[in-house]
Amino acid sequence: MRICLPFLIILFLQLCSSPVVAQPENKGALLYANELAAKEDTTGWRMEGAGALEFKNGWMQMHSPNQKGHHVFWCPRYFPANFIAEWEVQNLHPEAGLCIIFFAAKGLHGEDIFSSSLPKRNGIFKQYTNGAINNCHISNYANSPDEPERETSNLRKNPGFHKVQAGEQGIPANSTAIHHIQLIKQREESDYL
Repeated sequence: MRICLPFLIILFLQLCSSPVVAQPENKGALLYANELAAKEDTTGWRMEGAGALEFKNGWMQMHSPNQKGHHVFWCPRYFPANFIAEWEVQNLHPEAGLCIIFFAAKGLHGEDIFSSSLPKRNGIFKQYTNGAINNCHISNYANSPDEPERETSNLRKNPGFHKVQAGEQGIPANSTAIHHIQLIKQREESDYL
């Protein structure tokens, strides 16, 4: 699967103190913005696994050459407990694959996820869901042999692969349209639009 990201990743600090997930119009102060339109925009980002990046027409394309394996591309910045992240994504090869967003990641004892004290990761999914890091993840697209044409998103808490929320509309399995994604994280609450 090749996913094209014209990523304008935008992260906003949530300023409200309500435990309810804030509405998008209350975004707060801008924390980070990156168009990811050219190789230099990925300075500091870390690829784990068999991933490759290409840049075409102001879009970042991320894929696994010859579908060699899983890969995770980490943003180099840490964000507070409350944020909104927004980006656009387009699946260029919808016939197969899985797209997951990992967030709120730290080692089991609060370590930086890139700490040399943690086992090395190479993109294998179980390393992120049952390994040495705490995180949340949302699978917003699935069209794989074990889950063909799944059109719902699942929010999970790791380690343990605990399903927190299921059933929200994800990216349709055969869609090649550009989709605007919004992730709202407020303390222990998350919402995905």
